[in-house]
Formats: sequence, structure tokens, C-alpha cells
Amino acid sequence: MQPPQERHVVGATPHGVLHEAIQNGTSLGIGDTLCGLEAAFGTFDRAPQFRSVAAAEEANLFGLLHANVVFSEDYDIYERGSLTRLNALVRSKLLVSLSGQSAALAFDFAPQKGDYQLAYAYSGDTFFPLDLLFEDFVYYFERFGGTNGFFAFLTKKAEAEMNIDFVLEIERSLAPFQDDFSRDVGALLKQARARR
Repeated sequence: MQPPQERHVVGATPHGVLHEAIQNGTSLGIGDTLCGLEAAFGTFDRAPQFRSVAAAEEANLFGLLHANVVFSEDYDIYERGSLTRLNALVRSKLLVSLSGQSAALAFDFAPQKGDYQLAYAYSGDTFFPLDLLFEDFVYYFERFGGTNGFFAFLTKKAEAEMNIDFVLEIERSLAPFQDDFSRDVGALLKQARARR
């Protein structure tokens, strides 16, 4: 039996804290950055909210915090419901930039319902709310970092829109963690299967 996996802080920058998964003193090649206050909030200015498509057209979206990370200036504002989604993306703060993906985990402090909303922002134009409390995010992040284990907290609609089999992706993404956290891996897979 191998020694249990650990997550180590391997460095800190103004943009966040770098974490790496280590087992028996060897890196598993799984790392991610949990954003710090400067990276998440910048100058703490409130993000603009657009009341019309015309207002969004005139805005300098590329000059806003998290442009091309949580959202893209190439965002298509002409689709049905896109203005609401754009406002959610623009006001969301970056939580984790997912390594090797055009995706991020974000924190919306002013959702239409509830006190806050964690979300999966994908390809600069998609905002999928996560059915996840912040304390549960911390629990799973401590074990799995910014892996695709968070797909377990997305809806069936998100799975269809992304055209990804979430169960298979969770199995693949969490395979290196199976020995140390088999109960947690099993719980995430069970949750993902139940959403089908």
C-alpha cells in the first residue's frame, strides 16, 4: 500500500497559491492555483452590470477584470438569455483557474437567488452554476484540487451543452486519487450518476 497523498503549497505569487499533489515525495503532475485576493478582486471595484445589449456592445469588456479567463470579449450577446449570463460572468470573481483547460471556477457574490453562487465558467462564454456550498468546495479542493471532480456538481443540462460524459471524465480525472480518497471519489461518481 502506498503512503497517502498530500497536497503541498509549492509557491505563492500575487495571483494565488500554487498547490501540487505529492505522493511518497514524488509529484503526481497535478497542480493548480487557488487565487489570492489580488487575483480574485483586483481593486475591489464593483463589476458593471449591463441593462441592455447596446450597453454591453459599447463596453470595453476586454478591459474588465478576468477578461479571457472567466469571460471573453468575444462573448456573443445576441443569444437568448445571454445578457443575464454575461452579467453573471462579469460580476463573478475568479476562484481557481483550471490548468490545461479554458475553464475556471468562479464565485458570484450577487446571484439572482441566494447569498452567493459557485460556478463553472467555460470557454469564456458559459456560466454553469455548481450545486455546491463553499465549505464543500474547500473540502473537495483540499483533496482533488482543480480537477474535473467538480463536474459532479453540475446539472444534466450542463453535461448536454458541454457534450461531455461527466461520469467518465470524473473517473479519468480522479483516477490518481482513488487509492487515498476512494470514499470521496465514489461519492462524487454516485452524485454524477444520480443527475442523469
